[in-house]
Amino acid sequence: MAMSFEHKVFAIRVLPQVGELADVVYEVDWYVEARDGLFASRHNGTSRVPNPNPDEFVPFEDLTEEEVLGWLPTPNTDDLQRQLEEMVARQQAEVEKEFRELPWAS
Repeated sequence: MAMSFEHKVFAIRVLPQVGELADVVYEVDWYVEARDGLFASRHNGTSRVPNPNPDEFVPFEDLTEEEVLGWLPTPNTDDLQRQLEEMVARQQAEVEKEFRELPWAS
């Protein structure tokens, strides 16, 4: 099976009021997950976001996950994906080590 990667936001913290703006996002909890069949590895992160430009402010109830992900600093995706792939490969290798047919069972 091919390795897939998923970027998700799982929590947002807001300031109730910043100037005239209400419910201003200031911190986002996110993860990147690598998955290959039953095997997965995840990297969690928390990022602060700067105060928005009032002219470009999007009300909290109108935010989308894609938009919030776009605010986050981009980690070195190649390195992060490589690390996650290695962790998944180690999980797969461990299963291969643990589950063997008995040599005399055939």
